[in-house]
Amino acid sequence: MKRFQACKELTGIIKELDEEIKLMQDYVKNPAKANFGEVSHKNHSSDDVMKTMAKIEQYVSVRLSFDKSRNEKWNLLNIAMRNVGVSEIDIRMMKLRYFYGLSWNEVARMITAETGKKFDVQKLFRHQRKIKKKLT
Repeated sequence: MKRFQACKELTGIIKELDEEIKLMQDYVKNPAKANFGEVSHKNHSSDDVMKTMAKIEQYVSVRLSFDKSRNEKWNLLNIAMRNVGVSEIDIRMMKLRYFYGLSWNEVARMITAETGKKFDVQKLFRHQRKIKKKLT
């Protein structure tokens, strides 16, 4: 279902933005040691630091926008799943996968730990297919 995938893609974008923001914050904290991707900065001016701080603000703003969009998409999916009788554990499974972007193996481990029942990846796939079928 495309709505779940759209939520997961936003999670990926948010994670990438978080990584970029972290790199820039590290640079601002210690310009002499920071390494931006391929280019290591040798001469650092206060202008460079100020430009980087402004860029951080822009990235944070964009990140918040993506986060808001992801939350709105998830809330609609959550309501739709509840309206068709999807169980709490299945909603949790879908959130771990599509909202938080965890791998199916990570989801299986977490759901198994939370419920005390064995959930392998194949079982999760079956649950996911049933959920998506209910929503169509």
